[in-house]
Amino acid sequence: MKKMFFCLAILTMLISMVSCGSTENGGTSESKATTKVAVTTIADSAKDEKTATTAANGAEKSKDSAKSETTANDAANSNLDLKEEERLFGGYVDTQGDVLNLRNEPFPTADIIGTIPDKTQIDVYSCGKAGWYCTSYNGKSGYVSADYIKEIESYMGNASAGINVAPAPTVAEAVEIRDALNFADELMTSCGLNTDTTQEYVSENGNIYHKVVDGSFRSTADIRNYFTTYMTESYISSRYDNLYGSSNSKCIDVNGELYLEYRPIGGIYSFYNDTPVIVASENYEEGYSIKLRANCYGSDIIVVVDVIREDERWKIIDVQ
Repeated sequence: MKKMFFCLAILTMLISMVSCGSTENGGTSESKATTKVAVTTIADSAKDEKTATTAANGAEKSKDSAKSETTANDAANSNLDLKEEERLFGGYVDTQGDVLNLRNEPFPTADIIGTIPDKTQIDVYSCGKAGWYCTSYNGKSGYVSADYIKEIESYMGNASAGINVAPAPTVAEAVEIRDALNFADELMTSCGLNTDTTQEYVSENGNIYHKVVDGSFRSTADIRNYFTTYMTESYISSRYDNLYGSSNSKCIDVNGELYLEYRPIGGIYSFYNDTPVIVASENYEEGYSIKLRANCYGSDIIVVVDVIREDERWKIIDVQ
């Protein structure tokens, strides 16, 4: 009997040991499974982060590509060939105070490569597409909507009102008049002509003159002939009475050579190279007004030059 109890005890111990071993092994498996889940989660998170980074890098790359494309478009359009034979007219922007978009193609959805302020004068060229023009502004050439471009009235004004007058000055004639006005202003400020400062002449009243070595003007007669080509005698006497021919002139002849007084002072005009605007004169029935944009001590102004027909030429009679 004792022997039987002993065997039963041993059997019970063995069963207990087997049961404990299974529980321990089960706990280890669960721990490994948990670790595996954690590792998988971290790996998946890393994978997601890489995807996001790749997308971000792709977006940045796309942004850089777009920037490069825009730069390329700007460069291409800055070299747009505007041929003189395709020039239509001198015009100006009419957007009622807004700016006009300059685009890289003649489409309303094309990229904007610049803007042109209202009332800016521009040269207008054909582009081969209805409703659009080519032009250039601030070094960039592109396309603008024809709806916001007005032609400068070079051949309108008094003639359209039924008054029998000569055709208005052409843009080329207006530019020559602007240049003459600018040159007269430069002479009055001791500029406009190259001089040799080593060849000096002092007049009786103490004025200092330098010999003109420009070559285009050799005497005061040359100066007079130039200005009477573009100005009436009444305007010259009212504005430039001391330019030549007086005892205190800016230009004098010394031994058959032209001398220019050296007395630098501030000038009146500093014209821009815009296309002049030509309209009917409000002050002279048979005249026209040439509107020129100028810089006056840092501020933009419009100088109105009234011209009349005299000796078969357009000449300045007044400047406002």
